[in-house]
Amino acid sequence: MTSKLNILFPVETINRELDFRLFLACLCVNRKNRIFVGQSGAINRLVPQMRGGIYLGKDIFTGEPFPRVDISNYILLKQQQFKFIQLGEEGIPFVGDEKSWREALKIELNPNYLCEDDYVCTWGEFQSDFYKSRQPACQNNIYPTGHPRFDLYKPSYRSFFAADANKIREKYGEFILINTNLSYANNSLGLVDIFSTRHGYVPTNYEARTKVIENWGYSSNVLIDFVKLINRLSKEFPEEKFIIRPHPGEDWSFYQNIFNQVENVLVVHEGSVAQWLLACKLMIHDGCTTAIEAFLSGTPIINFKPVSSEKHNIFIPNSLGTKCFTDDEVIDSIKMILSDKKDALKQKDSLDSMVPKLMANFKQDCFQSVTNLIKKVESKIHNEKTPIIWNKQRSLWQERTRTSLVDTYLTISPLFGNPKDNARRSYRQQQFYGFSKKSIDSRMNRIQNILDTKVDYKIFGKNLLLIELK
Repeated sequence: MTSKLNILFPVETINRELDFRLFLACLCVNRKNRIFVGQSGAINRLVPQMRGGIYLGKDIFTGEPFPRVDISNYILLKQQQFKFIQLGEEGIPFVGDEKSWREALKIELNPNYLCEDDYVCTWGEFQSDFYKSRQPACQNNIYPTGHPRFDLYKPSYRSFFAADANKIREKYGEFILINTNLSYANNSLGLVDIFSTRHGYVPTNYEARTKVIENWGYSSNVLIDFVKLINRLSKEFPEEKFIIRPHPGEDWSFYQNIFNQVENVLVVHEGSVAQWLLACKLMIHDGCTTAIEAFLSGTPIINFKPVSSEKHNIFIPNSLGTKCFTDDEVIDSIKMILSDKKDALKQKDSLDSMVPKLMANFKQDCFQSVTNLIKKVESKIHNEKTPIIWNKQRSLWQERTRTSLVDTYLTISPLFGNPKDNARRSYRQQQFYGFSKKSIDSRMNRIQNILDTKVDYKIFGKNLLLIELK
């Protein structure tokens, strides 16, 4: 028996989620709790060894999107008397018109699955109001907190990335960043993944089949135009370096095969996007949430829209930066930004009035909002006097042993596994490549300096990190 509350922070993609979760852990840790940060599977494996706590994330739901989602992990979580706080990590599904936004939010989460004592953090008021309108049991616990990871780009936290940004400049010099978000066309798992139930593909249903085919066709056309644009930019700006940073779900070798002998074009996906945004001269994208991060970090943005389609328009990212529809317009905008960055940035000062309603980060401190909510839930658990249990030795021994066995398996499995299974393993490793002491030490030292705090932390294998107050 222990009096310390267990708080679980699952991580699906290290480059996207780890930094903000470590910040959040350092903001929330106190003498009455302990916080686990780790790979989603490792975090979920801890749950049977515990009773009483808080789970912050979305990875308790697995498999297909709602309504076909697997809720077995959620059921176990509730059996172990955990409070669940939903915090979505994926890009904002505000594609097309408002009717489409609502349909996408249904797939993102069905709050009617949740219990009265669960909570939902939404990215903004629109999402919050929609979920409340469905009258779930937890409707009084739905809050438009925004997402903390985007606040890392604001001046208060931005220095966290300064050292890494300097290393990138030292290694690559000055460059223009091209961020792609085209996994629908350039999927690392191939067409078999695109045309699957995971993406809503039902061969026997004409409407469902057509929707996926249209999305694939649109993304494929954009992909072709981006390749053409990059090719032309390499010639128009021979003195500039262009770095392509593909989405984690894309097949990176696609770009490498095309541009591998083009001297001023590189394909690189290392670390989180933050240091790349702070190191680059400007960023080019189409419908990528990285535009939000670039905007908050003060990086000039070019939104290249080679294929116009209101049905596929991703509202917030495409509301930011200089919008260009042709190669010539991109070339002119690059020249303008490089010649007078301040004037180029003026056009980014005005936001569509709908943007702050969709995303609270544009009007409030979201780290504070989520931290306050966690503290509120923690206080409620202590007041309820919920039994708090953690079978420490058993759960940590199991995780260490499993990590060792998995590492061995991953080393030898490519020699015997079929290509499809190997591709999926490679994709998962691409998302979560494991914790290293050097990387965690560096991150935690910077965070503690920024927040002026001291914590204890221990790494268990490559998948799990425990944070407590000194």
